[in-house]
Amino acid sequence: MKKAPKSVQLPTILGAVAEVALVFVIFLLSKLVVTLSLAAWGITSFSEFTSRQGAVLFSYILGGLLTVAAVWVVLKYQKKGPAFLRLLRPGAGVFGYAAGGYVVYFVALIVALTFISVVFPDVNLKEAQNLGISKEQNGLALIPVFLALVVAPAFTEEVLFRGYLYQRLKHHRVVPVVSAVITSTLFGFFHGQLNIAIDTFILSMTMIYFLEKTNNLWVAITMHAIKNSVAFVGLFLLK
Repeated sequence: MKKAPKSVQLPTILGAVAEVALVFVIFLLSKLVVTLSLAAWGITSFSEFTSRQGAVLFSYILGGLLTVAAVWVVLKYQKKGPAFLRLLRPGAGVFGYAAGGYVVYFVALIVALTFISVVFPDVNLKEAQNLGISKEQNGLALIPVFLALVVAPAFTEEVLFRGYLYQRLKHHRVVPVVSAVITSTLFGFFHGQLNIAIDTFILSMTMIYFLEKTNNLWVAITMHAIKNSVAFVGLFLLK
């Protein structure tokens, strides 16, 4: 007697949806705590927020710390450790892969933006991203800016997206390429505007490819840091 063909199990689908929902909850909770913290600081409007650079930098760093803390709590509940995230000790080869990965990402981005500009000429691909940080910062004042824009996002976003979400989707037997697309789409969505979402989607897909090549999350963290460092240099050092 022939066995009935296997179908996608309902708990697997529900589990994958739950993981995506959990990432949204972590993101929204971190934003809520940051907003409440700023309100306690006396900041209740966006214009007042952007006029106080210390508050902007505080929000970036606090949001990142809250995200990592939330992932740590979830992993403790699931009885998982850093190894589940592939957050392993980085070897020398990891940094070489990260540098090569950045080149691959940059080339892929140029190709994608060229294609989109030809096929969809009305799409604004040059819209500047409003980071809320004054470009007039200089000297030692750039140290907290670097921490907020390069170090914090590179680590915290990789822990949440490529470390936690991507691994958990595969845990629920979502095939790797679909897990990568879901993770990258969500990552782009959280960055807001369309041109940045396209950029971060391509970055995420490239980072996941090299994550799979090295089996180490530090390759994605380093690629992310390189990408943000290039932007940091362009915005604050070559202004």
